[in-house]
Amino acid sequence: MINSDSPAQAQPPKPEPRPKGPVEIVKNGSISIRIYRIAAPKTLDGHAFRFRERIGEQVVRGNSVNLDAIKIEAKRVAKLLSQGITEHVKATDISELLALRQLASELGAPPLAAMQEWAAAKALAGPALLTIAKEHADAVADGRHTRVTHAEAWDRFIAAMDHLGRKGTRTYKSKAKMIQKGLPGGLMLDTLTKKTITAWANKVEHPGTRNELVKRLGTMLRWAQGNDLFPVDRAIPSDGIDRAFEPYSPPGIVTPLQLKSCLEWVRRNHPQYLAALALGSLGGMRSDEIHGKRSDKGKPRADMPRQLWAHIYIKPKADDGACGYFHVSIAKAGTPECRKTPIPAALAAWLALCPRDVDGGNVCIAGAMERVRELLRKADTDLGFPKVQVEIDGEKVSVNDLPDNAFRHAWISHRIPFVGIVQAAAEAGNSPGEIERSYRVPMDIEEARPYWQVMPD
Repeated sequence: MINSDSPAQAQPPKPEPRPKGPVEIVKNGSISIRIYRIAAPKTLDGHAFRFRERIGEQVVRGNSVNLDAIKIEAKRVAKLLSQGITEHVKATDISELLALRQLASELGAPPLAAMQEWAAAKALAGPALLTIAKEHADAVADGRHTRVTHAEAWDRFIAAMDHLGRKGTRTYKSKAKMIQKGLPGGLMLDTLTKKTITAWANKVEHPGTRNELVKRLGTMLRWAQGNDLFPVDRAIPSDGIDRAFEPYSPPGIVTPLQLKSCLEWVRRNHPQYLAALALGSLGGMRSDEIHGKRSDKGKPRADMPRQLWAHIYIKPKADDGACGYFHVSIAKAGTPECRKTPIPAALAAWLALCPRDVDGGNVCIAGAMERVRELLRKADTDLGFPKVQVEIDGEKVSVNDLPDNAFRHAWISHRIPFVGIVQAAAEAGNSPGEIERSYRVPMDIEEARPYWQVMPD
């Protein structure tokens, strides 16, 4: 029972009665589209607007809470219909287009741009697109990693390696540029997937290059994951990608006659490089060990350390045939490169002819072996190498076909028959396995002996 003395309870206002007919009629030519007001309890004022017209076999629809917006859409549809656009377009096509525009407008993007972005993301992530998007959203929400582009990740990684003294620019910069040709630098790092990387890697023609680039990318991604630039709960996407088969390519070496020709030619024409060539071919030293490594950006290469005469000890011939030994001046202690290598009689003889007036007690200038190789390839004298045609400065010229690292490969191959692969590896600063894979050309002692008899005239 309601107390008559109490104030009457407030009653909600009755909704405005819905008009029985259309609130607007939009016309274009012979086409008329009627817009109706409908109940919509979830909207602010309790109603919305729609149109639904059947014109011939075509049915077109539209919905909006804003009357002006739906009038504009109805005018656009009426114009299309009056121009006969629907002769080859199904009703569902127009409905889908309207729905796409509505969805795109809610996201604040034009429909075409939205579809282009979706297509690009789908091509990269494939079926995992929503999974990756969710992982990213979760990671950002939890502050677990910072989003960066592929290019930014490489820049940070290389800078970090440089800061640690690990030659980041020299080791990784050129590889990073090659990788970013196929995996654009503008991609967000956390969108990279195994499928994306595999599709790129399969387009790299040379199998050795492919394997090397995938390996370098994996190194960067592991660093990024450890530095909060890649989700920690995701597997490194480059891991598990199958390596391409690399056909065996026998290492190129020089024969005793070719070595003799090269040494004599350098002795006569460029004696300042003779020590470098002799140490490489008869001492087995790496080029970087002889003439110094490439310098970091902004640092003169001439400042990089090289082999010193002070670390070459020539002595009378011993019972084992050695005429002393040398240490590698730039080798880091505790590494295989830090080694003691015997000096054979042939090396001692050639070193005795070398000038020793290079500044700082170095055996040669910076980059000497690179210059030696260039000079030998272009030498007019017959050095015993096959001739090949190459393009230099836009002109095809005939040069000596001098294989890469031919002198060090030759030293190792001719040394193994006398001391075995384990001892030869120790003297070369390599592992036996690496020598077996990449350096050795099999031969017996009789084949190897003439190499150590290459003496100056």
